[in-house]
This record gives sequence, C-alpha cells and structure tokens, in this order.
Amino acid sequence: MGWAHPDVQLGDEVWLLAGCSMPAILRRLPTREANFSVVGHAYVDQVMQGERWGAINLQDLSEVLIH
Repeated sequence: MGWAHPDVQLGDEVWLLAGCSMPAILRRLPTREANFSVVGHAYVDQVMQGERWGAINLQDLSEVLIH
C-alpha cells in the first residue's frame, strides 16, 4: 500500500536513494538511459523506516544522474 505525488505518470519509477528519508519518484529523461528528473516523493508501506536497505547488496545499486 502507498501513495504517490499527484504529478506521477505511467512509467515513472519509485527509487530508494541513499540519504533520502522517503522513496523518490523519478522520471527517465528521453535523451539518456541513466538520467532522471525528480517528480516527487512517495509513501510505500514496509519501506519508510529503511526496511528494504538491509536486503540490498552493493552490487544491486545503480548510479544515476538527477536533473
């Protein structure tokens, strides 16, 4: 269960960003694969207190550029 920013569109993605206290909604920019713009934040049940970070390996992390 959760909620998202009202500007969210089909195809936007929910990301956990290191250092952010809430999941972020990112939109891929059409010009480059790893470039995103920030749409807003989201509430995702079972994620808000860092529960998912314990299940993530360093190999699972991706570097992205946010514009």
